[in-house]
Amino acid sequence: MDFNAGKLLNDQSMDSLADELFDFVLKVACGSQTRNEINGYKEISIFKDGIIL
Repeated sequence: MDFNAGKLLNDQSMDSLADELFDFVLKVACGSQTRNEINGYKEISIFKDGIIL
């Protein structure tokens, strides 16, 4: 996840930064903020050990 928490050092309050992080996490969780979706990729790859059918 790419989030700039360094804004806290630039006089942004912890509460507003926490709200911004929460909104960002929600966008990533719903798929609207991930780099793959922005670039048009829809594939998913899950790596497993052992036998794969």
